Amino acid sequence: MDAATQARVFDPFFTTKPVGKGTGLGLATVHGIVHAAGGRVWVQSAVGAGTTFTVEFPAAAPPPAAAAACDVAATPARGATILLVDDDPTVRDTCAAALRQFGHRVEVAETPAAALALARADCARFDLLVTDVVMPDLTGPELAAEVRKACPDLPVLFISGYPDDALPPAEFPAGDRLLAKPFTPARLGAVVDEVLAARRCP
Repeated sequence: MDAATQARVFDPFFTTKPVGKGTGLGLATVHGIVHAAGGRVWVQSAVGAGTTFTVEFPAAAPPPAAAAACDVAATPARGATILLVDDDPTVRDTCAAALRQFGHRVEVAETPAAALALARADCARFDLLVTDVVMPDLTGPELAAEVRKACPDLPVLFISGYPDDALPPAEFPAGDRLLAKPFTPARLGAVVDEVLAARRCP
């Protein structure tokens, strides 16, 4: 890789592949996971000579004292089933790809109406609703309220590029999370894990 490519290789959504052939999420996800674990990753490369990625992690600390047991049955062992709705196809596809990289199953809806139809058909199979805030026909909080008529305990993660301008805080149910755009795939995965963990151990 040349110097310009090396400088951006860990940037979210940066890719040297043609349009439609890559999302630029792979190395950004690696970078986020490594740094979240207290480590570091860097690249050494020369055009025509090859590329080496080096990852360092801190030494493992002693295990913490055992916490009180909690019910983990609410989250499937092989990952959660997430209902994702966003009217922006780029954001929708990027979030879906990121969540699948973290081992979750994702049902994608392009509109609030499509998401509501999926939820009403069988909302018990969903472990989390991830929804944009500002959408045509229904806002994210309005969609969440309709979905919860069928599944009152379904947790919701709201995502929005305009958290200050969208709706007043009172519109968001207590306990639900709001994640502001832009965010990295690693940040999305971490917040989803936090929301699911809160469901397992309230």
